[in-house]
Amino acid sequence: MNPKTGKRVLAAGYAPATIAHNLSAVHGFYAFHPHFGRGPVLNPVPKNRARLAMLAHRSPLEAPGRHRRGRLRPKVSVRQPRAIPDAQWEELFTRMRCARDRAPLACYVSSGARATELLGVGLADVDWRKGRLWVVREVPPQLGSG
Repeated sequence: MNPKTGKRVLAAGYAPATIAHNLSAVHGFYAFHPHFGRGPVLNPVPKNRARLAMLAHRSPLEAPGRHRRGRLRPKVSVRQPRAIPDAQWEELFTRMRCARDRAPLACYVSSGARATELLGVGLADVDWRKGRLWVVREVPPQLGSG
């Protein structure tokens, strides 16, 4: 573990999440082209039929059922969100040279917005008189296939 950031040291090879993401991308690529009558007929990444059956016609109010991982799919652990310890936050905030730099940082952190949402904020999204900032919400990603 890195004592400053709390991140694990990277292991050799690809992470299971990277492998799973790439399998989903390859599966999507090969699933897209047959709709237009081009590309290979056979998808090299197999579907997880048990997962598809479990998710089909399911009420969103019901808890999702359990299913086995598909072939080729590595076990991906559920990552817990990390937080900046108070001491690191104070160190970062005190390193800011002036209130002009501290204000956006405090706004961004307290808003809970994603980094990509904050990068999309422009001058037209700021109401200087009322002290308001509009952040356009990012559309959540859809569940990957496979």
